[in-house]
Amino acid sequence: MSTDPRIAAELARLAGASDRRLREYDRASAGRRRQWYRERFAARPVPGRDPLEQAYRLLLARLGIGEEDAPVAEKGPDRLVFHSRNFCPTLEACRILGLDTQIEDTEDNDDSLDPHPTTERR
Repeated sequence: MSTDPRIAAELARLAGASDRRLREYDRASAGRRRQWYRERFAARPVPGRDPLEQAYRLLLARLGIGEEDAPVAEKGPDRLVFHSRNFCPTLEACRILGLDTQIEDTEDNDDSLDPHPTTERR
């Protein structure tokens, strides 16, 4: 068991959670991200030259990190890849528990940090 209390708290929350419970956590997290966005950016423009840079800047702001913690590795017309170096207790807990962090409820998460959300799937 991890000695870091943040990881221990996530292990306690996630260990043995059903798929349904994990989806509930995911939806609640997406709701918190949408609320955060509404409180900080809904009435003003998100900084950035294009939608990808805006989404990147929004993500950095949400995580409270700088570009040095998540440098851009690749950028194309419709793709931006960054390598995050910031600590995440949830990710560490998922690794310990063997949970797949790539699975997401796209209905709730795809647009939760999009500066220009739409209902159309990309």
